[in-house]
Amino acid sequence: MSDRVLKAMLLTVAAVTTFSFAQEELREECYSPPLPNSDCGFYVDCLEQYFPCGSSGYAVGYGFKYCQRFTSETTSQCMDSAGHDWVNSTLTCLEQALVPILESDINDISCQSIKLDAFDSHPICYTGGGGSIPTSSSICFLPPSDVKCILSTIDNEDLFSPLGLKEDIETARICISQLNNTGFCDDTRNSEICEFWNDSSIRQNLL
Repeated sequence: MSDRVLKAMLLTVAAVTTFSFAQEELREECYSPPLPNSDCGFYVDCLEQYFPCGSSGYAVGYGFKYCQRFTSETTSQCMDSAGHDWVNSTLTCLEQALVPILESDINDISCQSIKLDAFDSHPICYTGGGGSIPTSSSICFLPPSDVKCILSTIDNEDLFSPLGLKEDIETARICISQLNNTGFCDDTRNSEICEFWNDSSIRQNLL
């Protein structure tokens, strides 16, 4: 057996061993987040442990950071009860959307792929499933004051990043679809919300 073949075999064994070890190390609760008594623990105790990407990676640098902010007293004070329900529903959705990564072969994922998968799930979770009829709490039906509170919690560098702008546009598109398909805007009492999402200068309204 040549040295090259032997080296390839050893690398394969090492990769499989690393993958198995990482899976065995994860808590059982990691596969059905949020973790007990920890709204945000999934990001550091599960996702980051399975595939470490450091402070600049999605798990620590985005998911955990914003989960903590949205569960803080400061953010809580600028929302009404509907906003609180949305936060709870959305945080759960965002974590559950990342569970398939924990079930993937560690050799098939990267820090960048984790980030892209996570951002793809954002508009879906923000809008209660992403369909024309929401299946859970959707940002589309929140008072504009709640939406502004949500966006003010996000750093400008994240809000205006290429991925941030992409998810903003997709969220607005879904919201317009949901408002039109649910008949929500037929009720004049909802005019403020409908005008907010249908405004052509929505970016200015959001900020």
